Amino acid sequence: MLWSLLCTLSAVFGLPTVTCQLPTLDTTLATRYFQEAKWACDDDAGKLWGRSLWGPMIFADPTTRSAVLSEAAPDFIQQGSVWTGHLPKEISIANFAIKWQGKKWTMVMWPLPTNRGERARLMCHELFHRIQEDLGLPAASPSNAHLDSLEGRLWLQLEGRALAKALTALISADRDEPMRDALLFRAKRQSLFPSAKREEDALELNEGLAEYTGFMLKGSWEPEARLWLGRQMQTSFDNRDTYTRNFAYRTGPAYAFLMNAEENLRTSKSTWRTRLHSGGSISDLLAALITSKPDLATAEVRAKLYGYTELLNQEERRAINKREQEQRFTKMFIEGPVLVIPFTSGNFSFDPNSVFPFGTHGTVYAPGTLIDNWGTLTATEGVLISPDFKTAWVPAPTSVDFLSGPGWTLKLNGGWKVVPGMRKGDYTLTKG
Repeated sequence: MLWSLLCTLSAVFGLPTVTCQLPTLDTTLATRYFQEAKWACDDDAGKLWGRSLWGPMIFADPTTRSAVLSEAAPDFIQQGSVWTGHLPKEISIANFAIKWQGKKWTMVMWPLPTNRGERARLMCHELFHRIQEDLGLPAASPSNAHLDSLEGRLWLQLEGRALAKALTALISADRDEPMRDALLFRAKRQSLFPSAKREEDALELNEGLAEYTGFMLKGSWEPEARLWLGRQMQTSFDNRDTYTRNFAYRTGPAYAFLMNAEENLRTSKSTWRTRLHSGGSISDLLAALITSKPDLATAEVRAKLYGYTELLNQEERRAINKREQEQRFTKMFIEGPVLVIPFTSGNFSFDPNSVFPFGTHGTVYAPGTLIDNWGTLTATEGVLISPDFKTAWVPAPTSVDFLSGPGWTLKLNGGWKVVPGMRKGDYTLTKG
């Protein structure tokens, strides 16, 4: 997978101890990248969201924890127009917005993409996350576990194919039919799962709008970006290992671009963003604009125009493989001995392309990193986190000091220890 996409989607997995060495980041390059981000925001001049996206930024190296800041912070040394130092160990390093030192910062992992357009898209994506609460669009990350089921994956991929056709249409008349098909396939899928609509809409308002913002501010012509997104959906949206966390990076901006095109066609002015709110839906806005009322009885007939039979056979084969994965995780986390870890901070990093919904047990993140009062857990082979995000499990420790096990290592803070658990062979992390 390209580094630029990893920068957008992936999370950091190792958090070494802070040292006193000089930062490994190129401060000259970081200074230039901060300027590029500010130029992108200045060029937008608040037109997209009614306010500038520019604000405090951090570039952070996940290997050394060295960082370059666009603004001053305690223990950081000024070098020209930037500040250098190391981030405290309690701060996760990932692409996201954080509150630190009384400010809200945008953090981006170093190195950034070498392509200027992709770099601008990444930075503006993350800058949106810094202001989204102020826009009344708080971040949400629902599990969307239904998108790991056969029916969920099938109808999502059909929706993606219809969206790709709509996005790549060269004249407006050719967009109408695939747009309606995309909304039909979406409605069909959401009719099968009670929580699907709420969860899908929420992630699209979070990551989908952030990605759309990156596209809009990266400096390319809007129709060109729309066509590029459509081509990407044609070539790389199908047959992903998982869609539960990453689908919105494509469907969100797809519906947003279609809203732009359709509103401009009808009114010569795109104002749909002012009508968004927490709990809202980008796809609902499009359905209302084009007066689309999907007839679910026609979904399978229309789907055959997009390769329904081939996709169904493919997903049936995948379902067999998924059952094998569930059996492996059952032995790993449910039947076998485990280390039980309290998880209260909610501070964790993960790769959204390697998330496995595990039913009522929770979600397996492989790999994933957790940071809490007790220290840092780095799990390369997977960590199970409960649905309420209060407990985590890894296979029982195998080292004599109880600080490592199959595919994981633990760095404990003072005052914490590992003790025998309730089941034979289990252990529990506790304070005392």
